[in-house]
Amino acid sequence: MDSPRSAQKAPARQVLWEQVKDAAEAEMFCVFMGGAELDWAEYAWGILRESGLTSYSDDLGRARCLIRLMVLGVLFREFCRLAFDEKQEPVLSDWAHALGLDDEALMRLAGGEPPRSEDDEPTEAEMDRLLGELVEGQRLAVRDALLRHEKDTTGMFLSLYAIHLINEARLMESEDAMDDDHEDDLWWDERQRMRAWRWGQRLPDAIARDILNDPTAEKMQAFEWIENGMDSLAWW
Repeated sequence: MDSPRSAQKAPARQVLWEQVKDAAEAEMFCVFMGGAELDWAEYAWGILRESGLTSYSDDLGRARCLIRLMVLGVLFREFCRLAFDEKQEPVLSDWAHALGLDDEALMRLAGGEPPRSEDDEPTEAEMDRLLGELVEGQRLAVRDALLRHEKDTTGMFLSLYAIHLINEARLMESEDAMDDDHEDDLWWDERQRMRAWRWGQRLPDAIARDILNDPTAEKMQAFEWIENGMDSLAWW
């Protein structure tokens, strides 16, 4: 016979990366050509899994996990806005739709009750505001998990900045492969190493130094954003 405790608490389930990958690729992590941001998102989702942030025991818990994926998308776009002046605003309603989050689930997640009639249905602006609040409600948990894993501000900065380097290396691959004149070319050697590099591995010291020793204004503001807590850039 089950104990009262086991009867009360359903076993935890996981939101697997394979279950959200298509939505992540189509809506959230599609700023640049090259696809490296999707690889980073998978890596970051693994960090959240290790922190228990992809586990759930009921429908509301699953919805909360999906909101955390949206937080990853927002953090990525905020970094891009600061580090690369790439201002692609998160469209949270589209992201929620792609993840199968309907208005009723979102309202329950926010602690409210679903509408009883059409007259009670929230407006599009109200739902956008609600989504923004839900995302911000999970920002700290996601941020803290990422920073614990990356150890410090520098590690977090390099993890995100590597997206740009890998995309650059992938896009140049076909063009560079046609040119065999790369003897003693350190730039070429670094790009070759970045093509094979994956998150979770140590970034080559020479590449990390190149990134950090070229302190552009954009890099500095992105670094300071991380150092100051990765606060919202107020998209909504």
